[in-house]
Amino acid sequence: MTVFSICRTYIMTGMIVATLYSNSRSDPLTFTLIADDKLHGTYIEKNVPASLADNGTVVFRGLDTLSSDALFSGNGLTNPVMVDLGDTGWINFLSSYDDIHSPQVISSGEIVFIAKRSILHVALGVVQFQGIYRAMLGGSGSDTLFEGGPLGHHPVPRHNVAMAETGLVAFSTIANGNGAIYSGSVAGTPAVLRNGSGTFFNTLGIDINDAGLVPIQMEYSDSTIGLSRGILIFENPGDDLTTINTAIEKLNVGSQPQPVINNHDQVAFSLNNSVTLPLFLTTFNAGIYKANPTAFDVAPDLTMIVGTDGPFDSFGRVEMDDFGNIVFEATLDNNVSGIYGGPDPLLDRIIQEGDQIDGNTVLDIRLGELNNSGQVAFITTDTSLIDRVYRVQGGPIVIPAPATVWIGLALGVGMLTRRIRP
Repeated sequence: MTVFSICRTYIMTGMIVATLYSNSRSDPLTFTLIADDKLHGTYIEKNVPASLADNGTVVFRGLDTLSSDALFSGNGLTNPVMVDLGDTGWINFLSSYDDIHSPQVISSGEIVFIAKRSILHVALGVVQFQGIYRAMLGGSGSDTLFEGGPLGHHPVPRHNVAMAETGLVAFSTIANGNGAIYSGSVAGTPAVLRNGSGTFFNTLGIDINDAGLVPIQMEYSDSTIGLSRGILIFENPGDDLTTINTAIEKLNVGSQPQPVINNHDQVAFSLNNSVTLPLFLTTFNAGIYKANPTAFDVAPDLTMIVGTDGPFDSFGRVEMDDFGNIVFEATLDNNVSGIYGGPDPLLDRIIQEGDQIDGNTVLDIRLGELNNSGQVAFITTDTSLIDRVYRVQGGPIVIPAPATVWIGLALGVGMLTRRIRP
């Protein structure tokens, strides 16, 4: 395990393992090495974002010793371990997982992921399914939360699966109007939240918060402008355009912002091109936005966090926590890419190409997730051509210190304190 802080000079400060509160943007950044291809033999798949629970546990995709897809977990205190998925591979010709992506982990240890599952059928030969599967940190094997297939015959999960810290899960199989949006407990059977129809078509990015609100980026039929895209927010089974809220709507089908939602029901996303919404007489320029959802057919309530009129040229993944912190991938005008927590690429920089971590110069960076403990997970490739998974804390990620409220009791004895979350 390697843990160190950087304040733009990247000075090693020793073995820091405590979770700290950040109270100003001047706090140093503390990086914790979770996994290293060379040291740990995890063969990290950097194109699959690393998942991060509120307790600091990181789950990421790699390869096992047989070069088969696998999931690994780590917390920075011990070496990463391979998650037991009960996958027999083809050694016993029973079943195997392939194309594992969108892993999600929460503090209680539940894991969900999307994968293709191949089985050897006595009569049909090799049959392949695609589904949402679940496992448990420290547990034995995995089971099926939802499965579609054989591939090409039944709706299968699209793009990603989302899981809130409370264990609520959401995903979608809607393609060309067929399939459905599902939500429910990771410990149960997901229920249909919204069927595809002549109104709701192809879905992409999806998220869910602790209250069960599900923002999903999708195509839909708009009565004013025809086929459109938007970030539509579903809450109750059967919700339609008359009952939902949206973060943004009436977009051209080529505009595909990926949403994240926090527990204050705020939604964040990026736009890489200006979009004009004639019905609302509004144009939104390229940038990172935070939305307070509004009813369908009501103008969006957006706040730009950062745009392209300064040093930023384009944006990638966006993450947001319950304190309103936003981190995002971006490329600067000078073609240098990195992860940032605000509009100033120097003060708000978390890590970017050319920075050094533990003596290695970073060549490539992939953002994972931001949790409510002020931590960010990401994956790097450096000049040694080794992939590494890190967790970082501090810098622009501001977690307010616990507020104390003093309440005098009737008898004048004793005090009551409570923590207030803004």
